[in-house]
Amino acid sequence: MKHKPLPPLEVLEENFKYVRSTGLLISRKTGKAIQTLDSKGQYYVVGFQDKDWQAHRFCYYLGTKFDPRDFQIDHKDGNKKNNKLNNLRLATNGLNQYNAKLRSTNRSGRKGVSYDKKSKKWRASITANKERVPLYYGDSWDEAVRQREMAESSFHSEWHF
Repeated sequence: MKHKPLPPLEVLEENFKYVRSTGLLISRKTGKAIQTLDSKGQYYVVGFQDKDWQAHRFCYYLGTKFDPRDFQIDHKDGNKKNNKLNNLRLATNGLNQYNAKLRSTNRSGRKGVSYDKKSKKWRASITANKERVPLYYGDSWDEAVRQREMAESSFHSEWHF
């Protein structure tokens, strides 16, 4: 996903104060915390320089002094409103998806594990480097989960909590 370039750090520092421990982004102009939510009510947004920006991108930039550019910012705990610096990290799209919550349509109870009704078999897979990697195809849900967990620990070890 392409993100629009952020304003220069100096411009952000002139206009906002970021409190790392609380995750609050405060307007220096008004002295108020940014608490406007996007249209889905998930992320805080900032209206600045005639554009809407995701507040967590400003928070990460102000907190680390590193421009995230084309990276996504992952909320480690899955709470999109928690912009504390220790909860934010750079992520590729694939790694950010790995940390996403289980979809409501998932029927196996596990990411990457599904049941093939036609063959009456369990499947396990993982996506790595934009490629779907098959891990297991057989009768055992437990084995499918085990194979998926083993693959997760080797492909995404830094993302385990």
